[in-house]
Amino acid sequence: MNLQNLLYRFRWLHTPAGILMLLLQRTPVLRVLVSESPGFGLQSGEVLKSAFALAALGAYNSVAGATVFNATATSPTSVTPASGGANTTFTSTVAANGTFSLAINGTGAPSTIRSWKVTGTLPAGISVTGGTAVTGGFVFNGLKVTLAGTPTVAGNQTISVRAYDSLNAAGNNAGVTCIVSVSGGAAPTPQTITFGALAGKTFGAAPFTVSATASSGLAPTFTIFSGPATISGNTVTITGAGTVVVRASQAGNATYATAPPVDQSFSVSQATQTISFGALTGKIFGAAPFTVSATASSGLAPTFTIFSGPATISGNTVTITGAGTVVVRAAQSGNANYTAA
Repeated sequence: MNLQNLLYRFRWLHTPAGILMLLLQRTPVLRVLVSESPGFGLQSGEVLKSAFALAALGAYNSVAGATVFNATATSPTSVTPASGGANTTFTSTVAANGTFSLAINGTGAPSTIRSWKVTGTLPAGISVTGGTAVTGGFVFNGLKVTLAGTPTVAGNQTISVRAYDSLNAAGNNAGVTCIVSVSGGAAPTPQTITFGALAGKTFGAAPFTVSATASSGLAPTFTIFSGPATISGNTVTITGAGTVVVRASQAGNATYATAPPVDQSFSVSQATQTISFGALTGKIFGAAPFTVSATASSGLAPTFTIFSGPATISGNTVTITGAGTVVVRAAQSGNANYTAA
């Protein structure tokens, strides 16, 4: 295109009809700065006005211009209106503990919508499907965004939903407001837990299972509330002597409320232990010091003393100090989990 034709187009753009045609076509326009050339019959004012018109069109928001936002709700949710332009307020209603799903997309935009950003306080139990949490909200890359879940608390929450023409909530954008109204709905049915007493155990006993039932028919879960034990599923493993408290819980669902937890305790007594100490052979006065050894069934180390006779002992080394009968005693005092041997 030569300069004369370019300047002619500038003169056409200066007309209201020319600007209107560009808006309707939604054609991206580059800002162009053209120096006045007196040889082509255009006045300075006309060139500047035409360049100004082009610059203004170049700032056109390629998402907001002709976007229609469409909202689709899943029963029993309803939404009004079904569609609208930028800054439309959609209102969606759902009963507490009911299924909720609200999808929003955009059509008619000059540029493809590539991402969304949702800000505001989502009702408890509702999240952005596939969204990534960011400061102040969620970002979702895709052609549409879906809010879904099972709301649990009645009330109204106002949420901002914005569409962007670039990934990760960047670029030109336009948005709508969503009001999610969670009604009280039917109150969840109460439930109770039946959890029988637990028998006492002795430290060292094998792991054992516990059981409980909920009036709802839902399966309870178990935790060790306190004491020397661990639990996996419903299998308890004792880790020491003392009092163990096992708690049975049931979190409920859309139909049943959370059950009050039920605790059952049992006592773990200390285990007994025995010592194995082999016979000692006779010695002659003047023999070199010698060692003795013994084991306890608990695995704890025995200690040794000279109960009587002409000898001394240090640790497990015996030193003879004269002729006669020497009695060596092996003992194990026990600990928190074992009684003294």
